[in-house]
Amino acid sequence: MAGVIRHVNQAQPEGLRIRRFVNLHKEFDADDGEITRTRKLRRSVIDEHYAAVIQALYSDARSVRMKAQITYDTGDTGVIERELALKDL
Repeated sequence: MAGVIRHVNQAQPEGLRIRRFVNLHKEFDADDGEITRTRKLRRSVIDEHYAAVIQALYSDARSVRMKAQITYDTGDTGVIERELALKDL
């Protein structure tokens, strides 16, 4: 992933380049309310669910602990907890 981002950054002006990133524990999901059925992000939900990750990206943190409730295709819910590594470019 870092190699792809570095390649894309070469075509971007300095102010638009990605400096840090994190690979999330799951894709954004309509069942979790994170995106619409037409795959548009629901920014207010993303801000709420991923506040710790967003804050960590703008800090000196090397990782962030993520605990999230997920909804399975069957309608059952569960909790997933992961330590996510933040990567600098």
